Amino acid sequence: MESKGGNERVIVAFQDSEAFDTGLVGELVGLFHSWQGRIQFSVLFGIATSVELFQARLLKSTARLLYGAQFDVVQANAVLENVIMVAVAGTEAKLRIGPELLRKLVRRQQEQVAGVGAFVSSLKYAYINHFYANPLSVLLANGDKLDNEILQPEHLEAVRMLESFKSHVELAVEAGQLDHAQKLLEDDDYLRNHILEQLPKRQNYLKRLLQSLALATATELSKRSFIGLYEAALEEGVSLDHPPRPFDLGDAIKRSNPEELIGLIDRVMTTIEEGNLSLGWGGIDDDQDAEAAIKRFKELRFDVERLIAESKGKGASLKSKYSSQSKVLRTTVVAQKVQLSRDTATLTDEDNAFTEAIDSFFAFVKELVGCEPLSSLFLHEVWQYDYHLPYEDVFVPRPGGAFARALSRPHDYLGCACCDKANGSLAGTLPATSILYHLYSEAGALINVADLWAAYYALVGDESEIGMDERSALVLFYRGLAELRAMGFMKQSKKKADHIAKLKWL
Repeated sequence: MESKGGNERVIVAFQDSEAFDTGLVGELVGLFHSWQGRIQFSVLFGIATSVELFQARLLKSTARLLYGAQFDVVQANAVLENVIMVAVAGTEAKLRIGPELLRKLVRRQQEQVAGVGAFVSSLKYAYINHFYANPLSVLLANGDKLDNEILQPEHLEAVRMLESFKSHVELAVEAGQLDHAQKLLEDDDYLRNHILEQLPKRQNYLKRLLQSLALATATELSKRSFIGLYEAALEEGVSLDHPPRPFDLGDAIKRSNPEELIGLIDRVMTTIEEGNLSLGWGGIDDDQDAEAAIKRFKELRFDVERLIAESKGKGASLKSKYSSQSKVLRTTVVAQKVQLSRDTATLTDEDNAFTEAIDSFFAFVKELVGCEPLSSLFLHEVWQYDYHLPYEDVFVPRPGGAFARALSRPHDYLGCACCDKANGSLAGTLPATSILYHLYSEAGALINVADLWAAYYALVGDESEIGMDERSALVLFYRGLAELRAMGFMKQSKKKADHIAKLKWL
């Protein structure tokens, strides 16, 4: 039962339609209908059949009282990926979440099985940290709004302290652009104009990044999810030539058979024409470039279909030099030893033409897919937020450290005079749980309960300044042990019955 809007609401869930009687459902629906207006009821049926067959099992009087809504269960990873595509990678997001922080956000979602709401809260917190704690966040505004009143000399001095600025000046010096480097260091107006020139470059980079991601995912050849591809694109860039990178799709494309290549061409053409709505990428901006790309892919598709028809006419299957069918196994006997080697089978004219078509398709895709890592941009510290320490302090708390501090220095929380006397050390005036924690910290992995009791009673017993009798001390001793066990510091040892074992805390 849950309370919503001041009204009580009851949710009844059935996991399987075979696990209950339809007559029972009818009685429940009738009971719910009689209570209508006082208590809201939601009945959830998890059924493994069609809605029509399920409805046929119910009485008509029951079906008339039901207002049903069908919905499908979606995996949390799919929902998270959609949120990242729209809110993190989409064109509407001016601030890029860095790959390291994004990786930690996704890992927490998977390890803690947190809802999407927790991920959204983490994104909001990251944006707040950037825009409230970083004065250079004003550079994310549109260029026409960055006037002399907003962009103060202090902003320019902060820009000169950035690592990307230092790298930019060093590259200018190495390229022989000494006048440009000197003006960046000394002339504020020149630096301000240079900053404004970077705004359209950042937009062009973002379009190129989203275009590369959209076309790479359209091939459906990558083994990584979109989240993994996006992280790698920000951190390493996008390239189809370098094997270490996750965008190395060359081998998968070259091993395609004719039907798979036609499917690749169709998916790439559709993405170029329609774009990717989830990413907010509407396709190639230049209409002439888009039409030229579509024309090239259509011609390539026509050539592949022609080669398939010619091969079928000759009663042969079309293959390329990259396919496994073009490799033959040869056996050679040398000095009474058998040696196996692979050799290339003889290719027909159609096979050679199909190989050229694959190479042409890969060359076309390489022209459209590719960008540098985000860290290569000038002022990339302003365009992205990748600081994970504030996030971890808020969203990944370490309760072990908080409990350890509270138990070792209880005066910081209680503010009493008896705890103040201890000043962080072991004393009989501390609460029983705190005393046992000090003794617990000094012991090994296994703690003898009798020895722990003897040490505890020596601090609070009759002969100490506390002067507590044995019965009262024993009650507090067991209560302290129970509290430490409840907080997860210890458990009963299976090796020795009279011992307790330490547990590792985060």
